[in-house]
Amino acid sequence: MAVRDNSELRALYDSLHKKSDLRFPLADYPCFAELLKIRPDSLVLDVGCGKGFFHRAGNGRWRGIGLDFSLEALMRAGSDGGAGLLGGDAENMPFKDETFDFLVNLGSLE
Repeated sequence: MAVRDNSELRALYDSLHKKSDLRFPLADYPCFAELLKIRPDSLVLDVGCGKGFFHRAGNGRWRGIGLDFSLEALMRAGSDGGAGLLGGDAENMPFKDETFDFLVNLGSLE
């Protein structure tokens, strides 16, 4: 499979993350987690995690990884929220099948 050059799109998202939060209303994130009924022992992957709002809403109730190709977003996310942060492309994720109990993708399926 050919790997796309997403450098222009990545640069756009980096610039957008510098200007704003690019997120749903903060009150929505706990609702998303509640709908999924994420168990405390779950491992959750947030693809396109942005600044990590979903995992922060979980308040450490589960283990997780946030994946985003915007390094600006990841730098601004920090390490709080109980999630590790990883720079990477959703089209070429470095995980084996069935690694995660849940995968979320909120607002980045352009």
